[in-house]
Amino acid sequence: MRSLNQKNKVNKKYIYPIIVTIVICTILQIILSFNHNAWCDEIFSVNTVKENWPSMWNILVNDVHPPLYYIILKLITEIFNYNFWVFKLVSILPVILNVIFISIVAFKSNKINSKNIIWLIIYIITTTLTSNFLWLGMEVRMYSWAMLFLTISGVYAYKLYKQFNKTNLIIFILSSLAAALMHYWALIMECIIYLYLFIFMYIKNRKNLKRIIMMILVTILGYSWWLPTAIKQLLTVKNDYWILFSVSDIKIFLNKIVGDEVSIYISLFLVVILLFFAIYKYRKIQDKEIKENIIFSILLISIPFITILIGILFNVLMRPIFIERYFIPCLGLFWLGIFSLLSYIDKNKMVIVITVILLVYMVIIGYKNKWIDEYDKGAEQTVNTILPLLKDDDLLASNYNHFYLNVLDFYFPNRKENIKNINDINFKDENRTIYYFEDSANPIDKNKFIENGYNIKEIYKGNIDIQQWNGKLSGRYNFSVYKMEKT
Repeated sequence: MRSLNQKNKVNKKYIYPIIVTIVICTILQIILSFNHNAWCDEIFSVNTVKENWPSMWNILVNDVHPPLYYIILKLITEIFNYNFWVFKLVSILPVILNVIFISIVAFKSNKINSKNIIWLIIYIITTTLTSNFLWLGMEVRMYSWAMLFLTISGVYAYKLYKQFNKTNLIIFILSSLAAALMHYWALIMECIIYLYLFIFMYIKNRKNLKRIIMMILVTILGYSWWLPTAIKQLLTVKNDYWILFSVSDIKIFLNKIVGDEVSIYISLFLVVILLFFAIYKYRKIQDKEIKENIIFSILLISIPFITILIGILFNVLMRPIFIERYFIPCLGLFWLGIFSLLSYIDKNKMVIVITVILLVYMVIIGYKNKWIDEYDKGAEQTVNTILPLLKDDDLLASNYNHFYLNVLDFYFPNRKENIKNINDINFKDENRTIYYFEDSANPIDKNKFIENGYNIKEIYKGNIDIQQWNGKLSGRYNFSVYKMEKT
């Protein structure tokens, strides 16, 4: 039997392909970030952290999200400047940290061999370059950070189950709190992880009950400073929120687990086959550690499905507050469970071949689609067309609420006082030139402009601002620009 030093020496030869894989995936993520395209929520993130600390905090307590992401974003951008590329890099960072963390955990386990290193490389590529994770890296929002802390929390929940010590306990609680302070649906995912840990620690030894209660109380205490604000925000969401829900959205939820590129039916079929294999393997083997690893992997795979079920129940029984992007942060754990199970398929090389083919397909299609999204020239063409026409006192207006509130100010900066809702303009007394961005899907009657002496001329058709409203990705915001001048 090899000594521990010999094992570590064997492991070192696998470090280099892992480092190369992570570096390549990081470069490919960064390549997508050299653009200035943003949608409403991203612009909200940017505008919020540009405020001073007291003003930012006032915005956050009146928002519908926990504050930790904005604190991190502001701290980093204050150091490296408020550049939109830096904002993107802040979202890429946790995606890369996630695969570094999993790689470190894998090497510390001293179970790395030629077969497992393949599954680790595939995990790294899957959780950086497929559709959902490319989205996480490019979105100037909190989801990639929630994913990182959820992954750490899930891994340390298992470590805590295996060995209840101070280090595992502190890391588990801190990562759980960090995830819960990133997004409220990450908080729900943490509740699922805590429930799993409670059940299995109690089954393992009923004397663990005191430890479990202590752990839960410490976590609640750590969250208590934000809890009153969280309750206030959730009551606001309950009374008035923009999300809609229909039965057809359930398919969108399920499909989003693997991304938009791969058929939902093929993917779910493969997951079911894998679970059947795991159950078969569990019944056949006698090794207690492998059995526990299989159970752990199945639990990780279950988290997005349980979250979706909870989300549907909220949508149906209370009011719609759940959409597909809210559960994406737990997909780091989902794929960890998938590849952990696949690593137990010892002799079937065909499984690796099929997995690699599917992964290559997902990466090519996902990267191609994300490239198109990120480097769409619609916003650039719009700004380059309209900006030279604007005079200092001209008004910018729109009939689309989120567009005039956030987006126009982002693409046409330093004009905040001259940006209006078209319905709020007093056309009778107004004499300035108006550049009106009209939602092509919801045109309004323009006779009232003409009746108040305005000459209207359509000067541009374009698109800007990626949309994700009402639980559906509806493409880009298409509009016509009208120049309106008093005759």
